[in-house]
Amino acid sequence: MSNRFKILASSKSKVFILLAVTVLLSIVAVVIAQKATNRNPLPVGDSSTENKKIIESINLSPDFDLRIKQDEDAPMQILSAKVKEVSAADYQLLTSNRTDLQNIISVPEINLKNVSDKTISDIMLIIEDKTTQKSRGLLIKEQKITPGTLYKIAPQGFVKEEVANTVDESGKAVSSAKEPKANPRYWMNFADKNQLEVRIGITFEDGTKWFNKEQEGGK
Repeated sequence: MSNRFKILASSKSKVFILLAVTVLLSIVAVVIAQKATNRNPLPVGDSSTENKKIIESINLSPDFDLRIKQDEDAPMQILSAKVKEVSAADYQLLTSNRTDLQNIISVPEINLKNVSDKTISDIMLIIEDKTTQKSRGLLIKEQKITPGTLYKIAPQGFVKEEVANTVDESGKAVSSAKEPKANPRYWMNFADKNQLEVRIGITFEDGTKWFNKEQEGGK
């Protein structure tokens, strides 16, 4: 992979901003600054044996690779993009939401690498179904991804962390993170995982931006 990359001029940064606004208005995006947490996820309801079995089954199920859309000279390379799949019945038990689809696809786990010679601060991730023109996005801000660094976007990064407050046997208050898979936003409303593509746009620490040729309008 060549380390060449495209640095857009200040005039093109306006194009990027307009594109980002358009995309983020047409998709349901979650804006986060990823932070480490030492809370242990608990299944929804904390005592549901059925939900525990479903979550264990999902964790053990095979991954499916999404198609990656990126230019050869991209400054940040997408190494892999993997999703899980669950039946509509299990999805309803986990989230208490109904769906007309037979199966539901999870948000992806994305592995990236900064192959440029500059530090990256922001990542705009887009998952798109070309056949239906539906999209799902994630904007990750205020990072410091130095050249050569590997970077992972975990599926739980797409959902806002929810905390369950309980009381233990001694009467002490205990806070634990709820299981992300029980959140409907952990799942994507796409009918066919085979039609999905994933791509990114980035902002460097110096304020310059990059996006692939398709995002740039084929130029």
